[in-house]
Amino acid sequence: MSEERLKNEKPIELISMPQKGDAMRLVQITEKTWVINGVTMTAVYKIDAHNCILLDSGHYRDCMEIDRLLEESGLTVRAVLSTHAHHDHFGNCRHFAKKFGLPVILPLGEAWACSSAEAYCLYLGLRSSFRARSGSLAVCIGPVDQTIAFDQPTITVAGETFDVLHTRGHTYDNVSFRTPDGVLVVGDLLSTGDALKKLRAPYTTVISQDIASKQRIAREPCTACVMAHRGWARPEELPALAEANIAVYESMIDTVRQLIRDPMCIDDIIPLFCKARNIYGPTALHGMEMRHVVGAILGYLLDRHEIRSDTERGLTHFIPCDPDDPAIANDGLFEGKEMRGRE
Repeated sequence: MSEERLKNEKPIELISMPQKGDAMRLVQITEKTWVINGVTMTAVYKIDAHNCILLDSGHYRDCMEIDRLLEESGLTVRAVLSTHAHHDHFGNCRHFAKKFGLPVILPLGEAWACSSAEAYCLYLGLRSSFRARSGSLAVCIGPVDQTIAFDQPTITVAGETFDVLHTRGHTYDNVSFRTPDGVLVVGDLLSTGDALKKLRAPYTTVISQDIASKQRIAREPCTACVMAHRGWARPEELPALAEANIAVYESMIDTVRQLIRDPMCIDDIIPLFCKARNIYGPTALHGMEMRHVVGAILGYLLDRHEIRSDTERGLTHFIPCDPDDPAIANDGLFEGKEMRGRE
């Protein structure tokens, strides 16, 4: 979309977002873009009074209620675009694709993750494919009919063209979309309101990319910005909101940085990290998620030469180091007989 057209798009007065726990309903953001307030916010772009395009399909637990709400609103889904393949964003895509005879569309890197239970477990950092085969994640596994290429600038579905913004970092190939009426739909790239206040360790895959994507989205022209967790922002609010989200990342990076005073393996770091961040969760999925997040932080610190890693007998320890230490030459991968790798 051209900047001139964006200047001419006038959003209606924005209304307050319903809070989690309210009855699910459609909330108008601009003339054509609405949201459904499920577990995660689902954006709905209305082509006309009877046809719409979903941008993310919502949490799998909300499937029947979203379906009912769309039917009661007289809306037929003509396409579904997904920012990434997590089950709280992509979880209902296959349901709507089957119901309305639509193609399943994902960014290329996310499509690979959905190709099998084993690939999806690698994508999430899980150790077993059982949950992806039989549990709540199984709704994501299956063929993808159309992919969004790594450098693709736009996508046209149901006669409407959306800008594709490649905002990687949260996942390997996470994207955001800009609707024809100028609304940014950013999925998990940013959080706002209570969701932002409660962030302790946001899920991330490549932190440097994630931070760069947040900085980029703050500069993008738009009429409004819809975030899955949990609300919207006006264009003038985006720079401060992006900085607030980045501050959470900087805080959790600093937590790990301060913890590593002596050689420590990742299993030493995770419980100390959770205690320092007041994170408590009893499930195996929670444990794997913390391993994924802490691993991403360690990768970030390794890339910046703030720590190095020594591997002996299959066990990797992370050690604080001076960036000018010659032992981390060649990115710290090899030094003498020691192998320095990444957990």
